[in-house]
Amino acid sequence: VKRLLFDIDAPAQALSDTDKLLHIQQKHQYLPLSVNFIDFQALLASLFQQQNNPWIAMFGDDEQVIAELQASGCEQDIRNITQDMPGIVGGYRQYQTDGQRVTMGLDMLLELNNQEVKHELNQFRGFIPAFIRNGAQDNLFALAIGANLSQLTPMFLYVSKVFKESNFTCEPLVELKQEIAQMNPASIALMTGMADGVKGISLALQDFKIKNVHQGGDETQPVQPVIDISMILGMVAENPVRVWQMMSAFVPEIATIIPSEQPQKLQLAELEPYGVDLYVKTKGQQLVLYTGEQASTMAETMLDEAVVNNGFFQETVNYSRLTSAVSDLRDYMTSAESPEQLPAESCIYFDETLTMLSRMSGFVDIQSDFVQYGWLNSIVADLTIVPSSPAQFALIGQFETYTMQDGCQLALDGIEMIRQDGSGFYQQLSDDGQCAIFETEYH
Repeated sequence: VKRLLFDIDAPAQALSDTDKLLHIQQKHQYLPLSVNFIDFQALLASLFQQQNNPWIAMFGDDEQVIAELQASGCEQDIRNITQDMPGIVGGYRQYQTDGQRVTMGLDMLLELNNQEVKHELNQFRGFIPAFIRNGAQDNLFALAIGANLSQLTPMFLYVSKVFKESNFTCEPLVELKQEIAQMNPASIALMTGMADGVKGISLALQDFKIKNVHQGGDETQPVQPVIDISMILGMVAENPVRVWQMMSAFVPEIATIIPSEQPQKLQLAELEPYGVDLYVKTKGQQLVLYTGEQASTMAETMLDEAVVNNGFFQETVNYSRLTSAVSDLRDYMTSAESPEQLPAESCIYFDETLTMLSRMSGFVDIQSDFVQYGWLNSIVADLTIVPSSPAQFALIGQFETYTMQDGCQLALDGIEMIRQDGSGFYQQLSDDGQCAIFETEYH
């Protein structure tokens, strides 16, 4: 097996001699560039193989996991499950590269054959608004979960029914069947009661800047941070006002507001010092919270959309805008106006992140949805990555060395001399930098 893995020996039958990859490529319209698959049924056959088991040959004769699995009596039960879930396939729908720019669309599909399972999953899909679906380049960051939470209890009842009617024989699956049978559907409904009727939640951040201004515009007055932010939070529910009223039990400040088609400003003490005006508005099954001019326009667009079950999950990150936002956040959190100092390790993490982001532009869009052939996960990206500058190792001369302190402050740590012949001298200084507390010569 190891000789096959490292391409020392050729397999008895190569994939190129079969039509499996071509069938996957044509069925899912992948590019011939790269096609991937995991065949659960073939994997299962190899795991339960008694003679010349490839997994034991790979990991050694003392591998107990394979032996325990073979002795579990679960082979037939698992084979029955893999009939409905035969494997995972993946490939590129798009791939182009031009120097430092890469444009790609990569899919990974969990294949599902059971029509009832696919029907239940399709019923669980919810609503993802257009500003998320089509807004990878408009938003700095966006996230949406389209889940029809009213279907949680019916889905649980369906799973319970499937397990109750199953004929499992192996002990682990029989125990799982008994545990599910003991669960009370009413308790599931009670746990999801607050969110019952919710069909989707979405969040998008278009812009984020922090600037320090003098109070009242008077330069003699203290400086205070003001956040310039554009952000929208959307929710779709059968009765969004009822969900809002339930939320008010946890946020008493919003209890005095009953959302309507007229925008209303929320009076939140936490936001007032930063100059952030947050508004709420509702229309039909949709409710939006927003701040900023760009988010206000998106809110109107969302409220006019028809609510349909169009997706399950989507996330986008725009690296072209992210660098500036992270830099502003670091500057604020290291300023005197910050409520607390950043730990030194967080300072280092910020700086490393900014160094990486400064080399990137473009966006990444991640989606997950239930489709005709199963559960599809895809990544669409359009990225430009500038290579980092090569490191300079010819450090001959005298240098000061610094350590990062809490609050992202640099403290003088010592003096180092590197000579032409590769030898050196290091002198560590006291905390006040007035005297040496340690020194060494090295070669």
